[in-house]
Amino acid sequence: MIKCLLIILFSFLSSLCFAEADLYQKAFGKSTSAGLQQVSLFEGTYDLGEIGVYLDGETLVSLDKKSLVIALRERLTDETYQDFLINAPSPVPPVYGGLVFKYNPAELRVEVILPLSLSSPRLLRAQSLGLPLSDKGLSAAPFALAITTRADRVFSDSALGPEGFQGQFDSFIHLKGFVLENQSNYQSYAAREWYRADTRIVKDDSQNLVRYQAGDLNNQVMGFLPFKQFAGVSVSRNFSLNPYRSNLPAGTQDFTLESRSQVRTFVNGTLIRTEDLPAGRYQLADIPLTNGLNAIRIEAIDELGSLRIFEFQQSSSFQLLHAGESRFDLSAGVLYEDRDRKREYLSDDPKILSGLYQYGFSEQFTLGAFGQVEGEFSLAGLEQITALPPLA
Repeated sequence: MIKCLLIILFSFLSSLCFAEADLYQKAFGKSTSAGLQQVSLFEGTYDLGEIGVYLDGETLVSLDKKSLVIALRERLTDETYQDFLINAPSPVPPVYGGLVFKYNPAELRVEVILPLSLSSPRLLRAQSLGLPLSDKGLSAAPFALAITTRADRVFSDSALGPEGFQGQFDSFIHLKGFVLENQSNYQSYAAREWYRADTRIVKDDSQNLVRYQAGDLNNQVMGFLPFKQFAGVSVSRNFSLNPYRSNLPAGTQDFTLESRSQVRTFVNGTLIRTEDLPAGRYQLADIPLTNGLNAIRIEAIDELGSLRIFEFQQSSSFQLLHAGESRFDLSAGVLYEDRDRKREYLSDDPKILSGLYQYGFSEQFTLGAFGQVEGEFSLAGLEQITALPPLA
């Protein structure tokens, strides 16, 4: 009787082992005795990518160094990464240099434990600085036109001024990417009732944020560069062509969480971001800043209710550009004047050439140059904009 029970128990345990092996083979397509397996590497809830591992059943034997180096590149400090790249053996053991790798058979993945001293800050973005324009969006109609009218009737004593009807008319015609714009004014009590204002042709390059114009224009200004109205041509950077993209500088701050916490970020007292984050080092980037001195406050509440506060200040200016951004304008033409409700082009006067260029070298430093030539008059200059750190 005892012998029969032992035989039944042995058969049951053997079937469990075979079932486990079959499950592993169905999941990976290979048996547990196979060589290099491909699994996902996780740090907490973050998927770092696919790596190669050597398993013995549910035991992690070693890890493929080549794929592991790629997966950990953005998560290790530069010093730790270089040491790992040069000195780590191939294959890499489950425990090496403070890094601990564990195989999770329930999730069929490898999990890594990174000490805070060895890990680089994880990048968080407080805002999106720009969404690329998608080719899958609705395209503009090949032809369109519109007219906008603003009108009013003036009632006035003759001693105070004329009375009558006046209106302003803005219109455009769009044809295959080219836009003809026109502005006109009407006053019933004026000697010349109709008056044409600006007329121009506009062509936009939305992908590169560049606008081409011909007609009645004015130049962009910077520093001592004077404002001029002229008829001619211009090419310029126009950030409004992508309203989802910001050209203004943004703040950056590092902080460390010892345990999983709810993190809230405030800028000048306004809550801009709330999220739950695991323990680790973080770099909060693209913090929206206003003109002047900005107070940034990061509150972290852990699972036990303990509150940690990180506070810092950063100055900024609307005249600064985001690091790597550039602004330019190049214009040329003849000046005009509006006399007695009539536009007169001063073709006998000297022609005008005006230009500027700005570049954001960092979030705190923007450098620009400008110049203008009008007959015998010439002007050139440099403009530097720097946001200094607040004094202690």
